[in-house]
Amino acid sequence: MRPRLVLKKIDVKNEKTERLYSLVSETVQSFNVYVADFYESVAILEEQYDAAVKAGNTASAREADEKISYMKERIEQLNASMKSISEEMHSLVELHLSA
Repeated sequence: MRPRLVLKKIDVKNEKTERLYSLVSETVQSFNVYVADFYESVAILEEQYDAAVKAGNTASAREADEKISYMKERIEQLNASMKSISEEMHSLVELHLSA
């Protein structure tokens, strides 16, 4: 399951609140794209790993496997950050899980 931050709908009452809401919206979108890039990178690396295994290239397979492990660790760190953000900014954002 891929987590993503979702901005809650709120009534914007004044210009300052609107600016803050807009800034948070842009940040949430950028962060979600950043996290999605890690998931896509893992998928690409897994394809490289599979190709290396099929070709019998042990060194390339090991290298791809190490990169996959690193990326998955980073994803776990990002997931923890997203959970923390959703808890600390609960009035503005929610954490959603998607397939």
